[in-house]
Amino acid sequence: MSNDIHIAVIGLGAMGLPMATRLSGAFIVTACEPDAARRDTAKDNGIATESTPASASKDADVVLLAVRDQAQVEAALFGPDGVLASLKAGAPVILTSTVGPDPVRALGERLARAGFALVDAPVSGGPARAETGDLLIVVGAETDPLDTTRPVLERLASTLTVVGTRPGDGQAFKTVNQLLAGIHIAAAAEAIALARSLQLDPSVVIAALPNIESSLHFSPTSLSWVQSAYTLSFVSKSRKNRTESRKISVTVPARRGLIARAPSAYYPR
Repeated sequence: MSNDIHIAVIGLGAMGLPMATRLSGAFIVTACEPDAARRDTAKDNGIATESTPASASKDADVVLLAVRDQAQVEAALFGPDGVLASLKAGAPVILTSTVGPDPVRALGERLARAGFALVDAPVSGGPARAETGDLLIVVGAETDPLDTTRPVLERLASTLTVVGTRPGDGQAFKTVNQLLAGIHIAAAAEAIALARSLQLDPSVVIAALPNIESSLHFSPTSLSWVQSAYTLSFVSKSRKNRTESRKISVTVPARRGLIARAPSAYYPR
């Protein structure tokens, strides 16, 4: 794939804008965003913008979706002004959003019937890492569309791991990863609560823990979540992951405790 590939980035939110900015340094990028202020920000970064997915995708070789949820994914692809109204036949669609394995498997089947391949590639790492190409991306996709989109994914990722050949496999692995992350955050929160009860300065403890050999699993990221007192977005993801576990009859007791206790801030401000 040469760097003259044309990528349509659909969604310029917290992750979409830095990903579009990163990609524009190597490829031709046209972005879609309904919000005029965000389009102006993208234009300031040298990115061409359109107000509908169809207009952004009409010359695209690859589409990258960076939207919030399943409803936005379906509207962006199949709506009256959606991607499929103009996308050239056979062009692959990359989904970077986290919406769950079952919806993505159904989405992959629907796209396949229309003649398009889905590359399931949920991302982790946050906006700052997106802008520098330091994301963690797990992929579920067949070989051909993965080969076609690999240069795009590698532009965004410092760690790119193929976990399966089916759309939905990336989402499934992301569920596993979120479970592990949640347990680490809960453990970090308990440790900070203990430090407070022992009259230690929490800010000193948070700064020191990642540098202590026995505490290396307390990453700066997990500790930052503790400081934010369990933000609602992570609790929402925890509940979503519990739902996925129930679908396959897997019990995750640590996650159940995490969700139950999350609303009472582990680390009061």
